[in-house]
Amino acid sequence: WSSDVCSSDLDLMTDTRKPLELPQLGDHTMYWEVRSGSGQKVYRQIIMVLSREGETIVQTQYRLREGLEWPTEINSASLASLSKADFVAGLPEGCESIWRKVEAGWAAYLDPDQCRVYSNRQQTWRKIEAETIVSAAGLRQTERGYSDTGEQLFGTPPDEYHILNRL
Repeated sequence: WSSDVCSSDLDLMTDTRKPLELPQLGDHTMYWEVRSGSGQKVYRQIIMVLSREGETIVQTQYRLREGLEWPTEINSASLASLSKADFVAGLPEGCESIWRKVEAGWAAYLDPDQCRVYSNRQQTWRKIEAETIVSAAGLRQTERGYSDTGEQLFGTPPDEYHILNRL
């Protein structure tokens, strides 16, 4: 995976992913940042750890533990002094994205029947679904949240994606 920046003019979203060397977390690690809105406010900062399991790749996520701040310049050197204890799971167990090879490139899926998170803001549990398709053109992605009864609470409508083109 090479460094990549994709952007969507429609919803002013920028998605940046770049490989890092962070052996304290795993052999294959990547920084993932999403910015949105006219001010390009940081929406998400995550370290993705990718590990092969048979014909698929499993993606787990980490964020910095509370009290730590991301360095201004994100690279392997700026994060080298951090230990594994400086990171916490970005999502609970069961919320791993499963990547598989597809005709267009690679696709990842996060299953809402497996991923349930607590929303502190809404004071309720939510099931999370996400899909990302990486191709030569860029990214197609979606993220949705559901109540335990299956009502969609947020995200793109079914079968609709955010389209982000490579810059």
